[in-house]
Amino acid sequence: MRVRRTQAFDTSFEDFLLHSEVRESRCKVFPVFFDDNCSGGGGLEGQGFEKGEGHGPRKEFFDLVARELATKNGTMPSLFTYSRSMGKFWFNLGLMKTEEHMEKYYFAGWLLAQCIFNRTKMCIDFADPIFLRLVDGEDFCPTMDYLEEVDPEAAKSIRNIEKLPQGDYESMLGLEGKNVRMSRKDFIHESIQTVLLNGVRWQFDALCNGFHSVIDADPLREYFNNPKRLRWAVCGPSGTEQAGFSVREVFLVNNDEELEDQWSQLSEALWDVVDDWPTEQKLQFVKFVTGSDRLPLPRTEMIKVELPFFAFSDRDHANLLRTLPQAHTCENLLEIPNYWESLLQVRGSALQEESLRQEVREILAKNLAFAIANCDSYGLDTLTPEGGGFQRGLKPPQSHRNVLKVWGRHRRESRF
Repeated sequence: MRVRRTQAFDTSFEDFLLHSEVRESRCKVFPVFFDDNCSGGGGLEGQGFEKGEGHGPRKEFFDLVARELATKNGTMPSLFTYSRSMGKFWFNLGLMKTEEHMEKYYFAGWLLAQCIFNRTKMCIDFADPIFLRLVDGEDFCPTMDYLEEVDPEAAKSIRNIEKLPQGDYESMLGLEGKNVRMSRKDFIHESIQTVLLNGVRWQFDALCNGFHSVIDADPLREYFNNPKRLRWAVCGPSGTEQAGFSVREVFLVNNDEELEDQWSQLSEALWDVVDDWPTEQKLQFVKFVTGSDRLPLPRTEMIKVELPFFAFSDRDHANLLRTLPQAHTCENLLEIPNYWESLLQVRGSALQEESLRQEVREILAKNLAFAIANCDSYGLDTLTPEGGGFQRGLKPPQSHRNVLKVWGRHRRESRF
């Protein structure tokens, strides 16, 4: 899929329209980033492509799409706008019904479903009724209690109908072209349907059609038996739902053999540090390692921790104590220096274990906090003048990771 970072949704939408074979299928998305200001390997200005395989670029693509959907993009109208009364993103009520807009909503629904099969998230707080309609389908029939839960201001406004004097109520019906004999109960019911369904019917239908082109409604209901579970799978939990979480309760943690067998004290120190952090800092850590600060469904993703660094001299060990942890978001891989071994080497074996443990924690806390607070944005360093697109079952020819470019490798690290 060809993608310009500054217009991730629009450029991928254009590429989507050229590939009818993926319109109703689940597939792995391989973004091929291009930039009008870069030059490719063949020296063609404005046709440079960043190309390769790996999960990191895929995460970046869905993250860029979410940002674009959540913000106004130049003069182009947004598909979704932030509803202050809902506190989440809802359909743009001012958008005109056109073939292009319906196709874009279809594509947005298609992308939401692809999040599940691409093991990534669309990090935007869509309103809960979107997920309830995706699960319930045509059975979706919102009630006043549900409206009060998701949009209290709209519910309060509609409830005020019950307090109107009869004359004022009949005048309102006349102004709206309704039968003046319409009961208040029927009017309230119709108003609720208008707010959450009929008033955005064409947007809703297009989005659901795109989503269900990838995942049929029946298996969707069987696996995601409630809208909250589906929202977590597609978008991750919202900010308030992430409060107080434990990284090791959400993620499976896999230490390499050396860390597990020889340096378990270092692993304990690492998680002592992370567990003591506030929620915001834990989310920064999750983003540093995985590329997204949205949590997955519990125990559905793994974080791997490895000790890849080697030290052969006292000077090497001293340098390792100042070396920052780094991460490969393609694999949810955290690489940490062996601070425990290096501190022993620098200070000597006479250092008491409790003092050693405390100093290792301090080094980990300082270095890891600096790394996650100053990590660079995504970047790829493989440029090619050739294009790319959707690929099912095929891997692009070059490997890359979605991280800072240093030393010819692709990593996500801090930047001094």
